[in-house]
Amino acid sequence: MQREINHNMVRLAREAKGFTQVELSGKSGVPQSVLSKLELGVSSFAGEDVLKKLSDALKVPIEFFCDFSDIYTPPLVYWRKRNSLSQKDYSRIIAWINIYRLQIEKLLVSVDIPNNYSF
Repeated sequence: MQREINHNMVRLAREAKGFTQVELSGKSGVPQSVLSKLELGVSSFAGEDVLKKLSDALKVPIEFFCDFSDIYTPPLVYWRKRNSLSQKDYSRIIAWINIYRLQIEKLLVSVDIPNNYSF
């Protein structure tokens, strides 16, 4: 059975774990070409077997890939010691920020916070 997936969530999970596509392919057994097509959105449907392999390798539930929430990329940041942080580490940090933000958004839906401020 094929399931529709959010291509951004596949990339987000991979980057959060710090894997390249080649590394994830080796860990999951899913060909790198399939991973590339999934992440680019060329193929928006994946079989249960592919999702199970990715889920096991990345240690996320299959439903994570089917979440169609928006992923935010931060604006370009300049700082003095930027060259001491690799692109892989930077991508991993941004991926975890997005995962935590998505989890907080889902939690806040069920909370009623009164707004006593008028601007």
